[in-house]
Amino acid sequence: METKTNRRARLLCALTLCTACILTATSADYFVRASGTGLLGRDGKRIVLRGTNCGNWMVREPYMMNTSGNLDRQFKFDQMLAEVCGKEKVAEFDSLWMTNLFAEADMKFLASQGFNTLRVPMHYKYFTLPVEQEPVPGEQTWLQEGFARIDSMCVWAERHGMLLVLDMHACPGGQSSGDICDYDSSKPSLWESEANRAKLIALWRRIAQRYRDEKCVAAYDLINETNWTLPDRNKLLWDTFKAIIKAIREVDSKHLVILEGNSYSNDYTGLPSSKMDSKMMLQFHRYGVYNTKSQVQYMANLGAKYNCPVYIGEFGENSNSWTADAIRLYEEAMGFAGWTCWPMKKSGINCLLKVRRVASYDKVIAGWKNGTRPTASALWSACKAWAEAQNISKCDVRADYLDALLRRPYSRDCVPFGTYQTGDYIYAAHYDMGPVGMAYWDTGDASYQYSGEDFTNWQAGWTGRNDGVDLYGSPNDTKNCGYYVGGTQDGEWMQYTIENPNEPACWQFQLRYALKSGTSKVRVTVNDRTVVAPTVLRGTGGYTSWTTKVFRDIILPSGTLRVRVYVEKGGLNINWLRLCSMREATGEQLGVLLPDSSAGRNHLTCGECEFQGTWRTAALGSVGNTRLTWNTTEMRPSRGEGGALAISSARQKASNIVVYQPVDVVAGHIYAADVAVRGDEANKDFWIQAFMARDEPKDYADEGLGETNTIGQLNSWVDASLSAFDGMMSERAKAGQGHTADTMKWKANFTGTAYFALKVGSNKYPFSCTLDSFTLTDLTSIETAIRHTEASAPPCMLLGNNPVPADGCRIYNTRGQKMKAGGTAPGIYIIANGNLSRKVMVRAR
Repeated sequence: METKTNRRARLLCALTLCTACILTATSADYFVRASGTGLLGRDGKRIVLRGTNCGNWMVREPYMMNTSGNLDRQFKFDQMLAEVCGKEKVAEFDSLWMTNLFAEADMKFLASQGFNTLRVPMHYKYFTLPVEQEPVPGEQTWLQEGFARIDSMCVWAERHGMLLVLDMHACPGGQSSGDICDYDSSKPSLWESEANRAKLIALWRRIAQRYRDEKCVAAYDLINETNWTLPDRNKLLWDTFKAIIKAIREVDSKHLVILEGNSYSNDYTGLPSSKMDSKMMLQFHRYGVYNTKSQVQYMANLGAKYNCPVYIGEFGENSNSWTADAIRLYEEAMGFAGWTCWPMKKSGINCLLKVRRVASYDKVIAGWKNGTRPTASALWSACKAWAEAQNISKCDVRADYLDALLRRPYSRDCVPFGTYQTGDYIYAAHYDMGPVGMAYWDTGDASYQYSGEDFTNWQAGWTGRNDGVDLYGSPNDTKNCGYYVGGTQDGEWMQYTIENPNEPACWQFQLRYALKSGTSKVRVTVNDRTVVAPTVLRGTGGYTSWTTKVFRDIILPSGTLRVRVYVEKGGLNINWLRLCSMREATGEQLGVLLPDSSAGRNHLTCGECEFQGTWRTAALGSVGNTRLTWNTTEMRPSRGEGGALAISSARQKASNIVVYQPVDVVAGHIYAADVAVRGDEANKDFWIQAFMARDEPKDYADEGLGETNTIGQLNSWVDASLSAFDGMMSERAKAGQGHTADTMKWKANFTGTAYFALKVGSNKYPFSCTLDSFTLTDLTSIETAIRHTEASAPPCMLLGNNPVPADGCRIYNTRGQKMKAGGTAPGIYIIANGNLSRKVMVRAR
């Protein structure tokens, strides 16, 4: 018979067991694993790998070592060092190099920035001897250097919450004929030697056995970037993968394995129809190609076919815009499992950490290439200095590139590059960080050399920052940040976010510029209001012969200022700009800060909203085959008022793009949209479709931009005379599908921000059109929805005579937020009564 004491003991035991299970569940620590086409992290939740590659660490690459030419392989560099300084110096350099290029401080830095993954390129020679050096043919000699390095990586990753992808970057014999795998053409490659493949298989088994319990290791990347002509649909590649996986699974059943196709990881021809492993992931590499869905759809299709994750293991070596668009494509459009950019460090502008050049190293390398043999002391001193330069403490953090990787893919907003306020010297090179067309505009912003184009040097000075804005060093001026904006071309501009802690007042605007000869022309706006009309600037006699142009009577509001410097005629260089010498402004002068008070139609233009007012582009438009020119002075529509955006074909291909404007709307109201358009008589098959979308456009194929949502369109096959049309779109637009009447009209079913979007495309080239002033008119309006404190109060009231809603009315700001009566700040407001509304403006005194 069970006593109370026994029952109590059993109950306590059960409670203890239950508590232990709960604690185990809440502190779960899993291996990273696949879940369909996605990944689950160590906490069992969905994870996206976001990281970088410590390229040039174990596998030193010529373009980062400045050794292209007769030192274009790692083994050739080592031979030079051994020949001049002795063999012992090769091992010493290896140790010094790897210790400095990646240490715990680097892992900590990555985690602190928001990355979660590091892909670790490995060279087999630090783990095992080459087959030619094995004392007993067919046996494997294991070396401790490589394993010790990976051991440290695991310790650091665990300590700082990072994941590792172990990448066999240089395989025995070399998996490609290029320099990236230390291939020696005098010896059999991986694909020409069964012994090399056996060594690779044995090495992976050894690695898996050693790290099988390491949860910080996310995956084994079996062979990096094969590039070899393999018969029978790459059969040898797939057979080798099968053999490696079989060896790994003998000792490790937990870790993911990664396959890479031929042709630098992108050719999966012949991949067996049956899944090689239940924990398989497919990897692709992308450089210099368009960031469109069509470019990566085959990758997603393969992932769906094998129900496995897709991972972009390498991409980059391009501009900030290209990089941000690429990540947005991977994550938002395609839902890929992760990405790791290439590389983390180098002496360039498109990396996380810039390594400063070492003059003595560059000198001895250049001399060796030209046949000059350095002394042992000179070579060793230079190589040692170059290795030490890789240390993170000596590197420059590339804030703009980090922004392109970690913020810009998820936000279209601009952020200041530096912290400035009125009175400060604002360096021209410190324009805002953000998308092209919002933070700046430049005529060249990325390179698409692997999409049928020539390489484009998007940043002519190749220094300072990684956008299209051309920067140059050594301004040779008293005040400078080390760089200046140069080589400007017609239509380019930069934006600077500045804080003004003062009350509205009158200021000077100073522009420090240089112009070798001839003339240039600039225009300046503050919060989309022109404060400096187009002004001709005269030559100064030299590229860095600086002079200061002063513009007076600039009226500035308080708060955040978005200052844009437009270069309407190029050629000038800019060092800095400044807002200074504040003085009190008259009431009449302050009037320019007020919104347009003309009543009449309830005319809501983008400039009146709290947005930037320029045409934006969808992130995944076909940017590669379309040319955009903001604020063009050519082919402006006759009905436009400035701020024109020219769209034209960039190459001999069809083109399509999405441009849009954000606007604020109120539920139940009917709006009429319109835009000034001008085409070219050379246009043939083209279309311009208008939409009002609830979600911000991201791609040409967005569901919100489907045919059923069209509010109007111009197209050449319906009306051939549209080629050179010059006027308002509503005058010639046809009703869209599902819109038999009320062309270019739309009824809002929500209150908030909507997006007027245009799909612009052409099947034939050349094609060009220009878009100018955009308006959205609220057709739902009433004359008496406000009770004034003064019978004669105008629609634009003084502060203190705030709009007081009549009974049953509501007041909204332009973001659709409901406001309380009284205490309303100067600005634009919407007074709504039922299905009717009126826009009112509150002036400051």
